[in-house]
Amino acid sequence: MLRSVKSLHGSTLEATDGSIGRVDDVYFDDASWKVRYILANTGAWLPERLVLLSPASLGEPGERTMPVSLTKDQIKDSPGINSDEPVSRQHERLIAAHYGWPPYWEGYKMMLGKIAERKVDSHLRSAHEVIGYKVEATDGSIGRISDLILQTEDWTVRYVVVDLSAWLPDRKVLLDPHWFSQFRWDHAIATIDHTRNQIERAPNYHASEAINRVYEAQLYDFYGQPKYWD
Repeated sequence: MLRSVKSLHGSTLEATDGSIGRVDDVYFDDASWKVRYILANTGAWLPERLVLLSPASLGEPGERTMPVSLTKDQIKDSPGINSDEPVSRQHERLIAAHYGWPPYWEGYKMMLGKIAERKVDSHLRSAHEVIGYKVEATDGSIGRISDLILQTEDWTVRYVVVDLSAWLPDRKVLLDPHWFSQFRWDHAIATIDHTRNQIERAPNYHASEAINRVYEAQLYDFYGQPKYWD
């Protein structure tokens, strides 16, 4: 299922023995665009406490709820987090050890060698941080990132929603994150190798309408890109 980050924000997290809080943010890997954690705000249960939950513990989200295959005691005893600070690899190790989750970054080691451990520390990004980034076409600014669309079967960031309303009123378009040529994380800018005119003619996106395969096929055909489901 395709769900937007904004639609998941505030969803109630249901552990196996009761509610534990709500969804506050989503952390994804900017190299693979895989969701690595959901940030859970447990304030109504455990005041001033934030914890990270792996998609390995999440079920399919409902309308305003998300099942978590953990007990309240497991979550209560897990390492907390300060959302104002970057998530360190050391903290991720503590989380993985606590829950017995396999470290996802081991795959990087196998692919990239011993230097991978140092390199991947900077790849974890907050969805709330990225929403609002400026988007640049080859011939000028086209708008800003207004949302991210997640595929919850495998917890992948499938699309970036770009709001063109500062240029074209009431217009939003979807772009596969892999189509961007560059993300300048330090400057909050995303660049795509298409012109403003090309983006203007792209299929329109309406947040109130479900994204179906017909629309996705039109989108990929418009940009001349191979379809991810083929």
